[in-house]
Amino acid sequence: MTNATVSKLAEFAHTDCTVFFWLGEVPDETFCSLERAVRHVNRHPALADSVEIFVHSATTRPPIISGEDLVVLMKRVEHQLRRFS
Repeated sequence: MTNATVSKLAEFAHTDCTVFFWLGEVPDETFCSLERAVRHVNRHPALADSVEIFVHSATTRPPIISGEDLVVLMKRVEHQLRRFS
């Protein structure tokens, strides 16, 4: 896992994020943190290839998280959930 990717969980811990599933019938949904958005994606692993998470950030170019970065975050959040369960 890359530190830069994993650090996004802390960087956007209190930032609204919207999850868009481009395939399937899962509706778009907005969450109060990146971690909660990634947890939502973890509930639909078969659709992970068709997901983008838009971070509602005040930066000039808010990040869009998808592809390999999303997979890294999914694994990290899943690991955290198992560790604290």
